[in-house]
Amino acid sequence: MGMQDNPDLNFIKELSRRYTRNMFSINCIFIKNIQQHQEAPDLLSILGLSKDVLQTDAIKVIDYLEGSERNEHGEYNQFKWRILAFTTIQDVFEATIYNMNYIEKSFFQWYFYYETKYILTESILCGLNGFYMAVDTLLRLFLEFNLLQMYVYHTIRKNSDYSVLDNYFKNNVTPNQATLINHSLPSNSFTKPIKRRIDIHLKSLSKTALHPYSPLFSKRSHTGITPSVSLEGIYFWFIIDIILEVVLWLYYVNFPALFHPVDVIKKFGFNGPVGVFIPPYDGEVIRKSMSDADYTSFRNYAENNDDIKPLIKFYESKKDLTKEEIIATWNKEDGQLEDDFEASYFSILTKLRVIKESMVMIKIKELAEKNNKLPEVPNIFSYTTWLQLLKKIDKKNKKERGSP
Repeated sequence: MGMQDNPDLNFIKELSRRYTRNMFSINCIFIKNIQQHQEAPDLLSILGLSKDVLQTDAIKVIDYLEGSERNEHGEYNQFKWRILAFTTIQDVFEATIYNMNYIEKSFFQWYFYYETKYILTESILCGLNGFYMAVDTLLRLFLEFNLLQMYVYHTIRKNSDYSVLDNYFKNNVTPNQATLINHSLPSNSFTKPIKRRIDIHLKSLSKTALHPYSPLFSKRSHTGITPSVSLEGIYFWFIIDIILEVVLWLYYVNFPALFHPVDVIKKFGFNGPVGVFIPPYDGEVIRKSMSDADYTSFRNYAENNDDIKPLIKFYESKKDLTKEEIIATWNKEDGQLEDDFEASYFSILTKLRVIKESMVMIKIKELAEKNNKLPEVPNIFSYTTWLQLLKKIDKKNKKERGSP
């Protein structure tokens, strides 16, 4: 058998190629005349996935959800809008440079968000494939990572430096739950219900994701002796939707610009400031992710936010560009400018998403390569090894206490 015919080697090569292809979780969907669309795109398209990653039963589940379920129940449709909204909020992430020596950190500060995009995708895949216990565990991570993202964001803005980011990756120490909740949102009457809801969800997820749980939470009651797709389980997305909604609230409060979409093209052409304004398209995705009542509440809150007022004033101070001036801002390296300026602008947003996530992935790879050399360790599978280790620890403790 030649090397090229070695099935094991071919499998390893395929895994290597697959990793290179899937390095970024970029998923950009442009819907023309989005205001007129009530139905969200299909779930796999929003996630940037194909049915190739699904088992046979999982394909049947997604076909069911995208068929009769979409038409009969509005909850699943809104769940998909929330998924799309979660991929959209990155367009308002700023890249403030506090020190020219640390430009990369202005991008890497959003590591936690991009990690949760991956976690969210994996939790949905687990649910579709019948791994329901994994969904709960991943949702706990999803919620905590997003809390940590907003905690880091607020701390960076407060200190005007990236020391909190450095300390986290150096020591891997996460603030306690109360600190994360209290410092990931402003302190006011509007955010109190959000903080309370987050606290309740974390405690609830802990019952199944962190500790031995009651039989009440066992998935075996409807899956049998092995993990598998079940009738009850195909509604796994309900719990994801519950957690996703409050995570979106977390970002909606912290980024009031999400509720003030503006015609960026009219004022800046295709060279608008990054992470400052969002176009009407993004604003419509945000609106469709919420009930009308909730959208009104969050928009009213955003209108009274001190951060948004100077931005709106700055926007309104800019003169409207002529069509010729707008066309002049187009970079020919980005391809052919379409007659539909909105579609062309969205291609710029897509490029910016790629750049942002690429910068994060480059840093992740650097950290992985830096720490991929493991120190020489003794045989951890030996009882004798652990006995000797315990003796060394006891000896060290006695020495530190000054004991003979």
